[in-house]
Amino acid sequence: MWRFFLACFCRHGSGATGARFEAGNHYRKRGILYFTLSLLLFLFAGQLSAQSVTSLRGAVFDGDDGSPLTGATVEIQGAGYVSVSDEYGRFGFDHIPAGEYILKVSAPGYESVYRKDVKVIDGIICLADFRMYRKVYYLGKIMVQGVRKRLTADRVEIFQKEEIIRSRARDIPELLEAVPGVFVQETGAGSGRSQVKIRGSSPEHVLVLVDGHRINSSSNGI
Repeated sequence: MWRFFLACFCRHGSGATGARFEAGNHYRKRGILYFTLSLLLFLFAGQLSAQSVTSLRGAVFDGDDGSPLTGATVEIQGAGYVSVSDEYGRFGFDHIPAGEYILKVSAPGYESVYRKDVKVIDGIICLADFRMYRKVYYLGKIMVQGVRKRLTADRVEIFQKEEIIRSRARDIPELLEAVPGVFVQETGAGSGRSQVKIRGSSPEHVLVLVDGHRINSSSNGI
């Protein structure tokens, strides 16, 4: 086409030919410029679509009293994104691709929480709050047994029947007075009862048995 115009105008003179050539060259440059700009805009739009990112924000609370939970771990399953809640229970993810995700929230002493189909949309700050409840532990039967330390006597004196006869003691206090380290004291004038002490110990720490039966008490003696 350009050759046709050039040959035609060459017959009428060089001035008309130069003007027509410059006009064609001008329109040609404008066409190339428009094409280049359109191509760049198309490529730039495709790049933005491929790299579209957004943010996800939220907070974690105690399900019973509504207080914020600090240190709760929020994980986007399968994407490798992890965030930890701050002192106000808040967490956040930045520069994550748009799409649908599964979020897992865990904290020590609380039941883990899962939320499916969390939608992240281009150019929007998405919000997702969570409430967590404490774990309940069920224990089996608990049996508590108390074991008392068996008391042992520091000193034991046994009198056989023959020894009692040979001692000619009139009663048990008189018989015990013959034992070294044993002190017998009457509780009162004319009461007929005595308290027994061994090496200065209290009468309540002394046990006197006759045929296996206790005959003394800490208050009344023998």
